[in-house]
Amino acid sequence: MPMQSQVSRVCLRHILIEDPSKKVKKHKKKKSKSPSQKWLEQIENKVFKMGDFLDLCHRDEVLGALLIDETSFDFLASIGMGLRNKEGKIFLKTYSLSWREQIFCFVDIETTGTSPFKDNLLEIGAILCNGQGEVFGTFDSCIKNEDIPQVIQKITGITNDDVCEAPDVVEVLKQFRKFLGESVLVAHNAEFDYSFLDSLYLKHFGIGLYNQKICTLQMAQKLIKSPRYGLQFLNDFLGIYTPICHRAYSDALTCKEVFMACIQRLPQRIYTTQNLIDFTLRRNGVKRGT
Repeated sequence: MPMQSQVSRVCLRHILIEDPSKKVKKHKKKKSKSPSQKWLEQIENKVFKMGDFLDLCHRDEVLGALLIDETSFDFLASIGMGLRNKEGKIFLKTYSLSWREQIFCFVDIETTGTSPFKDNLLEIGAILCNGQGEVFGTFDSCIKNEDIPQVIQKITGITNDDVCEAPDVVEVLKQFRKFLGESVLVAHNAEFDYSFLDSLYLKHFGIGLYNQKICTLQMAQKLIKSPRYGLQFLNDFLGIYTPICHRAYSDALTCKEVFMACIQRLPQRIYTTQNLIDFTLRRNGVKRGT
């Protein structure tokens, strides 16, 4: 079933709606986390009874307006929330699923700037595969834009003429959400790609990404001894040699290969996907799951 009809059908009920006298050191402002990121942090590494899980949904700033109940799990899956119901106990699938069996979506985006509120999505490329490298699908699309900054045209090689007849951003986002499914989103410097996409989903559909994420930049810094960790440097340093850079699909492919190089160096104690996420984020403790 197409993503649009699936979500709209399920969503009939779920309507998306300083002291100047003292010298103070300047601190960088912390970026506020999106509603979906805050929600995921509440349920990672935890097991809930059905009633407690639904209560958590009802108290959430976004999910609270969607009338979530026991019949809403297909809808939650459609927005990326990979949940398991085992004998009335609710938890994220990553809590018990081996990273070898986990489906990951390696993603890269090209944009016309750094702000999803002022700038546009220009291109998105992605590869679906499991932790053992078996590929299950690919996604590659440009997005219609009318005024690509010259600096972006120079970096990516994408011109206004190249995308004048491409699908618009709403259509591509619909297609990509269907492709992404419940997979774990993986990107190099994932905070940018994830936050940009999450903001666009919030802007156009009223509900963001609820997929968990992994950053290969953080993984590489923990597992690979390298003088630098930029994607293009690792492309050569690790002998990946993807011939094209600064295009979404090619960079997604390089990201996948960096991930596979990291996996080969992973400590044996890392068993579940959640173990891997926690390890990448430098969280302590390894739990086997349910």
